[in-house]
Amino acid sequence: MASLLSSIRTIWAGKSELTSLVSVARVFTGRVPSTRQIAMPYVTVLAAGGYTTHRTDKTRYYQVPVTFHIWADAEVANALENALTLARAIGDAYVDTCWTLTATDKVIDCLDEGEPLVNQVKLPTHHIWEVVQMVTVCLERSRVDENTCCQ
Repeated sequence: MASLLSSIRTIWAGKSELTSLVSVARVFTGRVPSTRQIAMPYVTVLAAGGYTTHRTDKTRYYQVPVTFHIWADAEVANALENALTLARAIGDAYVDTCWTLTATDKVIDCLDEGEPLVNQVKLPTHHIWEVVQMVTVCLERSRVDENTCCQ
């Protein structure tokens, strides 16, 4: 799933509607460095390990749940509203899109998994908003070396 997550980050870098809200430097896939060193808001993108697989004689199809966790300082004015705006922009940027990952792997669709989830995390030093936007990424892995994505 590393190539999927890195491609999501690459797409983020090319979408001004996302980078205007959170720069790609504050979008993390996998482990996040010490949160004390990162300015909020920032985003973590995670792909779930338990995904569904379907198979034909030439192709395997995967459905991978991907979550975008948006972290914002609750003590900053409009932090929650801005995080929700970003969650909607994530949906607009990725849902119903496709792109090539490798010579044999491609994303054939991204499905919207509904409204963002909101949670307030209370730490001893400050309060943080966590807004989660979920999508399901549909992948196709072919045995033949074809590049017919989005045609």
